[in-house]
Amino acid sequence: MPRQSKHSNELLEDLIIHVRAHSVLDDASEAGHRDRVLISNIWNSIAKVLKITDEDCKKAWKNLRDTFSKLRRENMHSISGQAAKKKSKWSFYQQLTFLEKYLQEKELHQ
Repeated sequence: MPRQSKHSNELLEDLIIHVRAHSVLDDASEAGHRDRVLISNIWNSIAKVLKITDEDCKKAWKNLRDTFSKLRRENMHSISGQAAKKKSKWSFYQQLTFLEKYLQEKELHQ
């Protein structure tokens, strides 16, 4: 498959579903989180299902996760009450809310 700089929404939705099924990728408290062979095998299997390279898979996931984290921080640090209640209009925001528990743990340890 030729390299794509932008992935289709359907591909990104599928990526979210597959990564969510493998919490070890984001949950630092899981024993396998630091097992490089396990993590590599998971990324390879996800990439194979999605028919993209494992590097493209990881880059797309990092982009999704980083965007979610940035939008979440912006929502948390909003000054006005109205802005704080405002939900992100980014199409993947709700699908990625499962990451909040991992981000909260990470924020506590920083």
